Amino acid sequence: MILVDKNMRELIDNNMLIVSNYKPENLGCVSYDLTISDIIVNDEELKEYILKPQEFVMIKTNEEIKVPENLIGKIGEKNSLLRLGLFVSGPVYQPGHKTYVFLRVCNLSNKEIKLETDFKIAQIFFETLTEVPEEPYNRKKTASFNDEKKYLGYGKYEQDYKNLLK
Repeated sequence: MILVDKNMRELIDNNMLIVSNYKPENLGCVSYDLTISDIIVNDEELKEYILKPQEFVMIKTNEEIKVPENLIGKIGEKNSLLRLGLFVSGPVYQPGHKTYVFLRVCNLSNKEIKLETDFKIAQIFFETLTEVPEEPYNRKKTASFNDEKKYLGYGKYEQDYKNLLK
């Protein structure tokens, strides 16, 4: 079951879901709009960037989330940006995960697109689980991206993934 605005607002009021940089005007009927804090290009954090066709960057959002152990957070694209040619993707945020949201943004259009701080880049939906998992993300010893305040790149997977790059 996907949470609706009043369910999200209640959790936010209890320091869950959006725990920093919450803006009431970004709360929709079934999602919350995430905004750009930093555009990460070659490990540099920028406040604005011209995204060229077929190029992608990582985005850190202004919002820090804290997912209760009985929910997950799923990233969704904004319809208007999809029509512009931006493809935005992100992971599923696991039960117990606390972090700033990090997204991959790719320009699939044939035009340059300007990205800048505070721009609404994606939305997040919160979905109820049938029960609490035995080992939520915040208690998992192998969790690489819990409490990620600064972009960690590959995190604990760096050695594994560097071998894949040719």
